[in-house]
Amino acid sequence: MMNTLRFLKNNLKKYSSMIYGGMQRPVLSTVLWMKSFDSDPSKAIEHFWENRRSGVRRAKHMDGFSSIISNAVEHSRANVSIKKNYKLDGYYRPNKTWDLVVFSEEKLLAAIEYKSQVGSARKNFNNRIEEALGNALDLRMASSTKKFYSCKSPWLGYLFVLEDCKETRTGLDRPSVQTNYAESFIKMEQNLYNSTCLILTSPEKDGMVDGEDSLRRFIIDLVSFIENECGVDAPP
Repeated sequence: MMNTLRFLKNNLKKYSSMIYGGMQRPVLSTVLWMKSFDSDPSKAIEHFWENRRSGVRRAKHMDGFSSIISNAVEHSRANVSIKKNYKLDGYYRPNKTWDLVVFSEEKLLAAIEYKSQVGSARKNFNNRIEEALGNALDLRMASSTKKFYSCKSPWLGYLFVLEDCKETRTGLDRPSVQTNYAESFIKMEQNLYNSTCLILTSPEKDGMVDGEDSLRRFIIDLVSFIENECGVDAPP
């Protein structure tokens, strides 16, 4: 809890309010659930590596992070439902399965995708970015053309777990893979995704090397958006 409070204190100016649709509201109430957050990311990372070693199918590797995000939404003051591995109609393709979606009754509020990359990080960089861009563009178009019932502009999130190793850290005469991902994610937030989260982890330590603050920001942004869309009044 102390790390979370320190994060909020250090970012008070940035997180004292969130603005959506011209409306401003305090954000502190949306993170009161974070009593156990400081241990949850480590558990999620342990789950990630344990599942990889045991040969569990890829879809299960990210369950720890999915639980963290689901718990945050469930502890919000908004009356919403959460669906996992949910298929939404597409615009350029028939449909797309999103890892986690949030509905207010029948109205789509948010959709999130989880991805990870262990090994061959530089080789697969372009494919990962192109995939992320295509998924966001497809959903944005599907929403704007009423392929499904949604709020005016659904919240889109992209959470990415990247192995921290020599291949991803070093760049020699070019930027490192970590730098490439970080810069691309910043650009993706300009007009496609509401928030992105880059988590670096090492298999040697089974721990998070970097990314806790990114995950906090990601969750705070999501919950604030959902509460605002549901018309939840800020506490006095």
